[in-house]
Order: sequence, then structure tokens, then C-alpha cells
Amino acid sequence: MNLDFCFLDADERVIATGWGYERDLELELHGDGGAVQPISVIRHARQDLRTSEPLGWVAIFRLPVPEEVTDEPGTMFVKLGSDFREVSAVQLFEDEERLVDIGVDEVFFTYLRLIAARGIATPSGKIVQMMRRRMRARLQPPGEKMDLALSVDRCLVAPQGQGVVLGWYLPGSAPTEAAVALAMDEVQLAPVMLLPGSLPRADLQPYSGRYRFTGRDGYCGAFSFAAPVEGAVQVVFLPQSEDPSFAIGAAAEPGGAGAVARTTIEASMGLSDAEARQRLRSALLPPHRGWDERAVLRSIEARAPATASDDPVLLIVDHDLPDPDLRDVLRNLLSQLQGRVALHLLRDGLTPVLDQAALGAAHEAGEGRLSPATAALSIQRQPAREVIFARSSALFQIGLPDHGGEGAGALSVVDPIGALIDARGVDLLGRFDRDVLPFVARLDGEVFFRLLDLAPRGYLTEEARVRALLLMLAQRSAIEVRRADLPSYFVGKGGPHAELFPDGGDWHAYDAEGKKLMSAGIAQ
Repeated sequence: MNLDFCFLDADERVIATGWGYERDLELELHGDGGAVQPISVIRHARQDLRTSEPLGWVAIFRLPVPEEVTDEPGTMFVKLGSDFREVSAVQLFEDEERLVDIGVDEVFFTYLRLIAARGIATPSGKIVQMMRRRMRARLQPPGEKMDLALSVDRCLVAPQGQGVVLGWYLPGSAPTEAAVALAMDEVQLAPVMLLPGSLPRADLQPYSGRYRFTGRDGYCGAFSFAAPVEGAVQVVFLPQSEDPSFAIGAAAEPGGAGAVARTTIEASMGLSDAEARQRLRSALLPPHRGWDERAVLRSIEARAPATASDDPVLLIVDHDLPDPDLRDVLRNLLSQLQGRVALHLLRDGLTPVLDQAALGAAHEAGEGRLSPATAALSIQRQPAREVIFARSSALFQIGLPDHGGEGAGALSVVDPIGALIDARGVDLLGRFDRDVLPFVARLDGEVFFRLLDLAPRGYLTEEARVRALLLMLAQRSAIEVRRADLPSYFVGKGGPHAELFPDGGDWHAYDAEGKKLMSAGIAQ
């Protein structure tokens, strides 16, 4: 048996690669937990063996679980027929790098295709950097090739790590393998959930003499990195080709999260299959892993007494009213607060009207009470003894919830249905989460920022992350929750988050759909 590489991936699968003349591969992995057969075996050609026969193989095993867990990994063996090869612990942790560094092209590109198909866990860091260096000289631009044609019409990636790609793909003949793709920046890799043959492209009919044309040869795809983007992003397509090491690379254009969402919705509206639309949407979302209970407990216990801090109250506002109304919102709020206040608006930037409104409110409040406003769609950590989070329309109609000092904060929720019927029969927290009810929240500053670092990512709005944070705290009785008795409520229609997408929903509706997909465990 010729065993080239054998390594352990992040999902505790053992991947072994090798070659041989055996027609039937009777492979097994032997360890302290017993013997297991591979969950899949991929055969491929090896040009270095001077034959087109698929003599190379990649086998994937589930790691056998020993009855007794020890700190030292036990000895492992790969068995083929009656032949055994020992696998050292050093190999298990170093062979993946060796494969990327010195593995022949056929093994390397088979490895890449398995990552793209989620058959092998996605590596990161040094291995991704090694991949980029190795593929740099091999990647071809999109276009017409001898045995296929592939075009990239649009490829966008947001700073938070979500991306979408659209184009068309014409194979030379009916493919026996699905086209796959990977996205990579400088240090991380993400499989692209690619849907080839999913969008109508009747305009490609003139190519029917050279390639396989079906009329639905457009593709769309989406991906999500585990962390914000670092450096330039490239999408690498690995279509079936006569050349086993063939790959096409396309640079992703930086764009806002809203642009990525809009492009994804536009693409999904062209998909005829509801399941495909769901898969495309959920590919932009991180896996739903729940809250780290220990980290949550540490964060809540980190709360400092209000008297122990000279930091300002931080007001984080999604201003969804007309720009001039910001002055009235701030005037009303400042009358309810003591001490210094810092203002952060969830906007790309301050318009002249918003800037003047904030300056006017600061002038009325007195020197030094209201700091100059900052603006960004994301929340950045800054010193704050308390954080108040709300939309302007909620602040104006609800006001601030009282917080007597018990727990980490207080939450007021607008629930018109609960205000009209017996509140005891209304699941306020369920509706707060499910129906995106308006709210005003005030939390201890240290608790807020620590928990925000743990909150789910992948949403368009910071409100969706804060809502998840508040729901978690309320379910643990760590904050006071009250229903605001308002029989009617005016919903603000201003600001970037009220922008409507082609399907008629706004940013908040988009995030609500994403939350459902994550909660259902459908996210990639």
C-alpha cells in the first residue's frame, strides 16, 4: 500500500490519501476505538504514474472513539487488504500542511473539491496562505475554454464576510460531477453554496454548437466567512474538466451587506425551487450554535456598580424618523437622563441635517452634556456606564424603561395585541422575537459589550444581534421586561434599514427570515 498523507481535520475526520493498483479498496482505519471503514472513497487519476487509470484515492474516516479517553493519542493504522501502515500523531497534525505544500496536483485539487463540497472541514490560517500561493499560478480567468465556458457576471463580498456570486456555466458535455467553488481571503476559506443550472439564460443559445446548452445555465452562489474579511477575496471555481487541476479564479468586489442581500434576493427570485431559495439564503448565515453559557455567566457577573464609573451613557439609535426630528428625540431623552451622554447613530454617515439636529440638542442640553455624534452601521466598543439601544420612533413613543438596579438592565416592549387583550395569555418574549416588536433597552455598559461579542453574526442590522442578546437575557431573568401599554404605535419609515428589497421586505424583515433559518438549523 502506498500511503502518502494521513491527517485529522477540525471535525475529527481522518483523511488518508494514497495510490495503488487494487481494483477493490478494502480500506479500514484501526485505532484505540476499534476499526472503522471509510465513509467515502474518491478515486482519481495520477499523471505522475503515467496512466489515465484512477489509481489515486482519498479515503475519509470517522475517528474511532476509544472507550477510555487519554491525553496522549493512541497509535493508528490504515489497513488495505492485509497490509497495515502506522500513522503517527505527528502525521495526523502535520500532514494537511504537507499535502498542500508537496502533494501532486491531482491529490491537491481533489482535496480542494472535498472542502468545497463540505466533505472535509475548512482549514484556516497558515494552510489557507499556502493554498493561495500554490493556486496563484494555476488559476485561469473566466471565459471560454476547450471543454467548458464559465462567466462571472457579479461577485460581491461584504466586510462582515458574506458574499454572493452570479454568472453562467456551460459544460462541454453532461457533467458527472457537480461544479463546486471556494471563497478565500488572506487567512480564511469558505465553501460556496453553488447552484449551477438554476437560473434561466436563453441568451446563451448561440453557444449550443460548442457546449451543452439547456436554457437554464445561469448559476448563483453564496458564502459566509467565519470572521470579517481580511484582504482581497477571490472565488475559485472547480468545474469538471479533462485537466484534473483546472480552476478558474474571480476577484470579489467589496460591497455593503445591503448590496449583498439585495443581489441574493434578486437571484433567489429567479429560482423556481423553494428549497434552492432557502439554501441560497441560509448560505449567508453562520451555523446556529447557541450561547456559550459560561461566557454569558461571566459577562453578566462582570457588571460594575453604576456609581463606580464616570463614563457616559451611550445612546445607540437607529434613527427611523425624518432627519430634523432627531433634535426632538434627543431633547426628550436628555431630560430623562443624568450626566454625560454619547450618541452613536446607526447610519453610514451624518447628513448635514442630522449633524445640525445633534448640535442643536447638545446646545440646548448645556456644555459638555452631549458628546459629538458618531455614525456607522456597526457598533464599536467604547467606554459607557450604561447603553441605551432603540429606534428613534420607539424612544419618542415609549420613553426610557425604569431600571431599579436589579439585574443587568431593563427592556420595554411595544405589544399592541397584549395591550388590547388579557396580557397573561400573551407570550410577550415569543412575540418580541418572532414578530420583531419595537423596544427600548437599557443595559449595563460592560455587560452589553461583552455579550455583543458573543451574539450571532451574519445579520444585516445590529438590532437583530441586540434583539437576540436581549431575548437570551430575558429568558434567564437577567433583565426586567415590561410591556409598554400603547394601543397604537407609529412605525418609523426612515433610515437605511427601512429600505425595501425587491421582495418587498426591509432590512429588519430580511434579518427575521435569517433568524428563522438559523433557529431551524438550516444555516450552513
